[in-house]
Amino acid sequence: QQHHGQHLLSQAFVEVARAKTIAFHLGAEVTTIDLDRPVTAEEARAAERRANEVVQEARPVRVETLTAAEARAQGLEPPEGVEAGVRVVDAVGFDRQPCGGTHPATTAEVGVVLVTALERYKAGTRVSFVCGNRALRAAAHRQAVLDQLVATLSAPLDELPAVARKLRDDLAEAGKREKDLTERALEGEARRILADLRGDGPAPSPASPALVVAAFDGRSPSDLRVLATRLVALAPCVALLGSRSDKAHLVFAQSEDLSHDVPALLRAAVER
Repeated sequence: QQHHGQHLLSQAFVEVARAKTIAFHLGAEVTTIDLDRPVTAEEARAAERRANEVVQEARPVRVETLTAAEARAQGLEPPEGVEAGVRVVDAVGFDRQPCGGTHPATTAEVGVVLVTALERYKAGTRVSFVCGNRALRAAAHRQAVLDQLVATLSAPLDELPAVARKLRDDLAEAGKREKDLTERALEGEARRILADLRGDGPAPSPASPALVVAAFDGRSPSDLRVLATRLVALAPCVALLGSRSDKAHLVFAQSEDLSHDVPALLRAAVER
């Protein structure tokens, strides 16, 4: 089913998209072909439809053995180094190729051809597909996933794309608001830290910068970076910040007019 389905799908891509198969991999779950040029999703569906038309026509699949000269005379390229016993598989009236693989008696035995994925690969396209019983299992799995989405999102099947896009947009907007609020909170925290550090003393200056040393529990590296950036921007200072979580996160920073070797200090701290 998988191997003959590959023959049919490869020839269908030649017909509908002038895309030739340059590599083929038969996997335990999914089969792939590599095409010599990019193809669109529309072209892939057209090739899928064409391959399934040939499946439904139940064309005979015939096998004959030719010499290399006979194969070339028929426009076929025999395997390299083979001069006799070139095995040719013919899905009558559709695809005729030298092949040593296992094939069914008719195209109907392929059952169905289902393209499952397209991806850019080198200068062309890698097409993943399944045939026959594998296609039925893949379709059942996809239907189960869709049923779960319908139930989870409380949306009819046809509305799932629109609902998903809205959720994506809402999440992006919420992310922007959260980032803005977090940055405002960190700005306020930076001002508070500097005020507490200074107390009633003189304001930090390039000649006498402030030294901020702080450790937090569970604060993200991105929050540490924002806090350090705000600290060194608000006053001449060196900020040495850390966070305890699944890993130790360190962020060292200094104001622009200071000259400490911060990368060297950070390397020493990481080693320790």
